[in-house]
Amino acid sequence: MFTLGVLIACNTKGGFKEAISSVARLPLIYAVLLAIGVKLSSIGLPDSILQGVNIISQAAVPAMLIVLGMELAKTDFHEYSTNWKLVSLSTVMRLLLPIILVSILAEAIGLGGLARSVTLIQASMPTAVFIVIIAIKYGGDSHFVTGNVALSTLASILTLTILLSYLL
Repeated sequence: MFTLGVLIACNTKGGFKEAISSVARLPLIYAVLLAIGVKLSSIGLPDSILQGVNIISQAAVPAMLIVLGMELAKTDFHEYSTNWKLVSLSTVMRLLLPIILVSILAEAIGLGGLARSVTLIQASMPTAVFIVIIAIKYGGDSHFVTGNVALSTLASILTLTILLSYLL
């Protein structure tokens, strides 16, 4: 999502070179490389840095939900009524296709029990809120994406309930 999603979002607006450049400028890439280096070198980080990172990480989800709420408030759903067919199709594809594909794949590789159930539940989650932030930052259709997040989240109440009752 953080590399391929950005690559796709940038490629639709500015071309492949600009998309690669945007991915190369992502702080997450450098953070992962730095984390791998720290982990492999057995260098311990001071507790003060770990506590600071922990505090910032706890603010990530609330901050994303605030951004989603701001986008929902800006979206005029009557103006975008023609997109609701696409949003609905996208939501159905997001919530149902992964269940079908993961079920087939799990059967093919012999995955069963708790591992199969967890994989099915994870695959059937609604569209991630972070996608709204990517759409806003890289010039995507944030209203369409916001509609996807909102509708898939609401619809997942039903689909996850049915899936959980089936799995339990």
